[in-house]
Amino acid sequence: MYKRLCVIRPCISKRTYASASTSTADNWAGWETVIGIEVHAQIKSRRKLFSESFNSTDEPPNTHVSLFDAAFPGTLPRLNKYCVDLAIRTALALNATVQPKSAFDRKHYFYRDLPSGYQITQNYAPLAIGGFLYLDKAQRPVGLKQIQLEQDTAKSTYAPSLGATQIDLNRAGVGLMEIVSQPDMRSPEEAAAYVRTLQALLRSVGASDGNMEQGSLRCDVNVSVNRIGEPFGTRCEIKNLNSIKAVQVAITSEVYRHIDLIERGLPVAQETRGFDEERAETFKLRSKEDAPDYRYMPDPNLPPLLVSE
Repeated sequence: MYKRLCVIRPCISKRTYASASTSTADNWAGWETVIGIEVHAQIKSRRKLFSESFNSTDEPPNTHVSLFDAAFPGTLPRLNKYCVDLAIRTALALNATVQPKSAFDRKHYFYRDLPSGYQITQNYAPLAIGGFLYLDKAQRPVGLKQIQLEQDTAKSTYAPSLGATQIDLNRAGVGLMEIVSQPDMRSPEEAAAYVRTLQALLRSVGASDGNMEQGSLRCDVNVSVNRIGEPFGTRCEIKNLNSIKAVQVAITSEVYRHIDLIERGLPVAQETRGFDEERAETFKLRSKEDAPDYRYMPDPNLPPLLVSE
């Protein structure tokens, strides 16, 4: 039986999430930074989310790949119950509400590290909704939108000597939890504290090892900037940040870029961006996709996931 964990914290309304000030705001006085983070945490399971292949981090490339992982026609997914158990444990620790019925969707996009041309995820009916993560230093919570199960992609590595990108399917299909926050953070320091606190929580409940340097915890950060008192600005997403320092530096770089564009009277384009650690700046990857671009559809091979107390 799953029981809701009780965490006693000071009573703070949701309105407080968005109104707390931070010391970093002094660096861009008159401007408000709005930050939300999507954390992708690999689930600490021996096997992948929808196949019997073992998870592998240090084995030779393409040695732990089932026919389903490689997207052979006619192969079917089979849900790993242990991954569901660990995701529910995480949801309870984050004070989220586990849904009695959730469902899996196909998120379509074509990239070399996605053999099937779609990712199985839970965009519309996630495993858990709501909840919060309390930041001790800021003495306030960051709200959560949802927690969902999904597949990881294969690992792509550029080999300069070959002039080509190499694909390792060992990671394809590994179970992920996507933990989506509300846009409640207002500074790079708060974002770093959020990731650090979440990393510690995932480790404490045994759901993920949280090793960012090995890629088992990755962050996509959404940033917008507006003048204080004005509506939120245009949101840009920075993909695949794999260290807490990178999260802080990328947000700072992006905030200054937005301010420079707005002060020059130029529009901020909604787009997906990468982060160059050596130059400490973001760069454009592609225009930002919305739900219609991914052509979400219910996965016909997976029934609804039912969770009882």
